[in-house]
Amino acid sequence: MKSKKLIIHNLKVIKNSKGDIKKYLDLKVLKKLKISEIYFSEIKKNKIKGWNLHKKATCLLSVACGNVKFQVRDKNFKLVKTILINKKNHKCIKIPPGMWISFKAMTQNSIVINSTDLEHKKDETRKIPI
Repeated sequence: MKSKKLIIHNLKVIKNSKGDIKKYLDLKVLKKLKISEIYFSEIKKNKIKGWNLHKKATCLLSVACGNVKFQVRDKNFKLVKTILINKKNHKCIKIPPGMWISFKAMTQNSIVINSTDLEHKKDETRKIPI
């Protein structure tokens, strides 16, 4: 499932009086993307994680908790998309190899879910210190 473009999916939310249930991955996605690792990344309020570029890995990103602003840029660092993911805007972003990504927590206790199709290796990722 390695395409050359950024894809944003709306995700299903099942309302429940005890707490909503938010879908992250389904069989359609799992059949297309071989998942090698899943990370949960905590972000402190107003802090930015990134800028990272994966040379070969495809990432699926969503927000488990909180309000997070994602920025995606192409290999030349030109802005492709800014998207806010939170309880009211439940989405999944598919980041193909060769795109820069960063995310910023807009609230306390924000958690990003990152699923990748390759095992993490330092030489597979480029970083820009911020």
